[in-house]
Amino acid sequence: MLYLVLMRGWILRRHPQAEIDDPSDAYLATSVGRSWVHDADTGTFRRLAMEELPERGRRADI
Repeated sequence: MLYLVLMRGWILRRHPQAEIDDPSDAYLATSVGRSWVHDADTGTFRRLAMEELPERGRRADI
């Protein structure tokens, strides 16, 4: 109970969560048919639809 009161009453007001306030799916990953892919050349991550994943990035076990 104390955790809930502190989180909602103090921490979340002081440190708002962008993924809660943003209505887009920019913070979701595979739950909406998308996956994060690391680009080794640029050192950044991109979100791709499962159909857009390169063959070497696909895993048969998941």
